[in-house]
Amino acid sequence: MKRKWREMKYDRELDCWMVQLDDRKIMLKAGEWFDLCFGTTSVLCRVGWDRQWYVVMKDLRFHLHRKETYKVEIEL
Repeated sequence: MKRKWREMKYDRELDCWMVQLDDRKIMLKAGEWFDLCFGTTSVLCRVGWDRQWYVVMKDLRFHLHRKETYKVEIEL
C-alpha cells in the first residue's frame, strides 16, 4: 500500500507546526507522534517543545527548522 505523505510547515502566527490534509490543516501539539520521511525511509517520532520545537526519535532529539517543509505521515 502506498503511503500518503503530508507536508508539515511552521506557522509563524500561531507559533506551531501544521500538517496539510486534503481539505484542512491540523495543528501539532507537543507529545504527538508521526512518521517523518528521510529520503526513502521513515522514522516514528514525537514532537516536543522546550524553547524551540524539536522531534524525538528513539534516543535522538533534533530541532525542527522553521523555514523547512517536512514530509510526514500521521494517524488521525
